[in-house]
Amino acid sequence: MSVEENKELVLRHIEEVYNKEDLSSVDEIMSPDVVFRISKGGYKGSETFKQTHLYTRKAFPDMHVTVNGVVAEGEWVVVRWTLTGTHKGEYYGAPPTNKQIDVEWASFYYFEGDKVVEVSHFVDTLTMFSQLGITPPTPPTEEIKK
Repeated sequence: MSVEENKELVLRHIEEVYNKEDLSSVDEIMSPDVVFRISKGGYKGSETFKQTHLYTRKAFPDMHVTVNGVVAEGEWVVVRWTLTGTHKGEYYGAPPTNKQIDVEWASFYYFEGDKVVEVSHFVDTLTMFSQLGITPPTPPTEEIKK
């Protein structure tokens, strides 16, 4: 696939998943064995991504993403985006605070052929948990080998 096609796929995926609550693009764009890296941990698999997303959506039912910038080159698509939402459900053991979050993300999507095989998220979780007024938890993660 071309760089522009990869870029369009990632942007459509972000819009559908985060803003329209439509997970159908996950199977279209991601390898079933996709690796997600978040800080020093992460998780594997498109099905795990769906479960993680639904868990987060339950905690922030009005979640919305705004794409602030995108760069694509070779097999990489990099997106800088902002996630906003209201904490209405339990999140990593913290009860709902009804507080708003406004958090910056940078996500690096790596393609092999027509599928994303790796996503690295860099998230300002310190600001997010500060906005919620709760102590940042240590989320369960799988050890992801480099």
